[in-house]
Amino acid sequence: MQKIILNSVYYRVIFALKLRIYLSETIHLNWSQLGEGALFYHRLGASKVQTRIHQPETKSMLTRRKLIGLLAVSPLFARPAFAASSEIFAVDGVAIRGTDPVAYFDQMAPVAGSADHSLMWKGAQWRFSSAGNLDIFEANPMAYAPQYGGYCAFALSKGALATTDPDAWTIYDGKLYLNYSTNVRKIWSQDIPGNIALADANWPTILGA
Repeated sequence: MQKIILNSVYYRVIFALKLRIYLSETIHLNWSQLGEGALFYHRLGASKVQTRIHQPETKSMLTRRKLIGLLAVSPLFARPAFAASSEIFAVDGVAIRGTDPVAYFDQMAPVAGSADHSLMWKGAQWRFSSAGNLDIFEANPMAYAPQYGGYCAFALSKGALATTDPDAWTIYDGKLYLNYSTNVRKIWSQDIPGNIALADANWPTILGA
């Protein structure tokens, strides 16, 4: 246990240093210009990011506020998994925190499922808002289950695992993607195809890291 904790601290330090070097080289910004404001957001883990969905940004468009947002989410993905992880992200054994995966497609919104309409798939319980949605999922679960087992798509693109929020969802090219939060989704959405390609390269081998 002590070894795992020490490794975790090591990876967080290395990640932070690499992020600082990358950002300074990419946008040529003096780190001291961020001042105490960046440290404040970094400690809080808060992120107020303004982005254009599905529109990648140029170097000149990376503003001070967006940089602070990146710093705010960076600790979430600072370390890889140290032990084998489940293929499906589940809380108390329930996938998508009990949200109906089919509803994302037919209602275009996160809808709470019910234990009365549930099934087991890949070691997790999946809940649905109706018997009809359960039948739809059972006939073709791969078409409706979130990508990467419901883990954060942005974290996967960075070579790490993170939990997800059912409200931070996106359907892209007919597939469901989840992210850690709506703010993280904004960052991920700046380059969806690129982030998916990076995540695909890490999945599912990261589960056994």
